[in-house]
Amino acid sequence: MQIYEIGYYARADGNRPVLEYIKSKSLEDKGRIERKICRLIREGPFLHMPCAKKIGKIYELRPEGMRLFYYFKGPAAIFVHAVDKKDFTQADIVLSGKRRKELENK
Repeated sequence: MQIYEIGYYARADGNRPVLEYIKSKSLEDKGRIERKICRLIREGPFLHMPCAKKIGKIYELRPEGMRLFYYFKGPAAIFVHAVDKKDFTQADIVLSGKRRKELENK
């Protein structure tokens, strides 16, 4: 059984926006995120709706009320952006794609 690794996008100053987002959430929300990430570790790109959705080259992890965006680089899921579902816009997909390209060009 393949186990997938988890990584996080870091800005030039070392800040990891997705980790900061997770830290800002309630204990209940952190639990929801953790359960979905555990499934992602086990199932990788085979994790589908309602837990995850593929949007082009970006995937969307879907804990209740939240959206965490990631892509696969080998056996690792790299989280690049996160937002509350109620605040989600197309700009979040664009930003996620931009960060993915930034990491792939390193």
